[in-house]
Amino acid sequence: HKMLRVSVSLLQPGMITAHNIYNSEGVLLVSADRELDDQYVARLKTLGLRSIYVKNMLYSGLELPEDLLEEDDRRLLVKQVQQVYKTFQENGQIEIEPLKPRINRLVSEIVRNRHMMVHFVDCRTNEDYLYAHVVNVAMMTVLVAATMEFNEERLRDLAMGAVLHDIGEMLIPDEILNKPGKLTPAEWDVIHSHTTKGFEALRKVRDLSILSAHIAYQHHENFDGSGYPRKLANDDIHEYARLSAIPNMFDALISDRPQRRGFLPHEAYELLMTLSGRYVDPYYLDAFLRTVAIYPIGSIVRLDSGEFGIVTKVLPRLQMRPTISLLADPNGHPYPTPFEMDLTKNLTTQITKVLREEEVLFLSRSFKGI
Repeated sequence: HKMLRVSVSLLQPGMITAHNIYNSEGVLLVSADRELDDQYVARLKTLGLRSIYVKNMLYSGLELPEDLLEEDDRRLLVKQVQQVYKTFQENGQIEIEPLKPRINRLVSEIVRNRHMMVHFVDCRTNEDYLYAHVVNVAMMTVLVAATMEFNEERLRDLAMGAVLHDIGEMLIPDEILNKPGKLTPAEWDVIHSHTTKGFEALRKVRDLSILSAHIAYQHHENFDGSGYPRKLANDDIHEYARLSAIPNMFDALISDRPQRRGFLPHEAYELLMTLSGRYVDPYYLDAFLRTVAIYPIGSIVRLDSGEFGIVTKVLPRLQMRPTISLLADPNGHPYPTPFEMDLTKNLTTQITKVLREEEVLFLSRSFKGI
């Protein structure tokens, strides 16, 4: 299912797709096991996809972790969220009833899988970004809260608040939201208004916890009081907002955006560490970072010995020290049989680099002759 995530600009005819990609309406955009030709690559570009997963020989024999949520559950939730947001944009109504069974399913699945870690970066088009983003934020928020022993009722409120937290963006004109250049101060004010607009709409929804609505209101408040709309600090920010703000930032960082490529998970991890106590609550950040695979399974890394390997196993709380299957010597020459190295036992060995896609493609060329 998960192989190498490759920018659409680097795709070559002959590569094989590795998993299904749906848009927010549940339409299959890319099907797994398709051999790419020039026409297919051209079509992917017109769809607005920035990257997809392809199969690659370095990954043969790799046992992949399950996702937190089954593909179908995730697809149906994204579709439902999109419908709720679009309905709100068209007539100002927020109908949460159809979301409830999907949210309940998300919570029960993640509670069941709460010992798992976040490994997966999804692929999405620009126009689907928002719906996929809020679903990811909900999944990660619930996972962290479940590890902190929140009860299921609170988890459902958190999940509902997280999937609805950006609904105020539907009231912001597209030309401001998607403006390529610098925004004027007045345009920034309009962008910042999405928190208040979302809250004002959500607090009128019958059957929606006011605490869920506070995630929309406060997800841009910063721990040090420098955020918006009300410059709240520390405990004045509701715990649901303090908690969900962290997956919100992490997902935004690792996602491909029109103006930049996504950060690798270890880069996003380091960025969040620098924001601890300033933008984010250190207590919830620690809990969040324990659930994130800094080097997700399937990461191709270089060690301080110069050797290359693939991450095969990650343990919670010991994410800096994964188990690695060594693939190639420092010159990139493949080892005839890969061997495992557990970095929790080899304490002097360090990961010095995570290979970007171009480097992985370059390394895999030397494996072609095997």
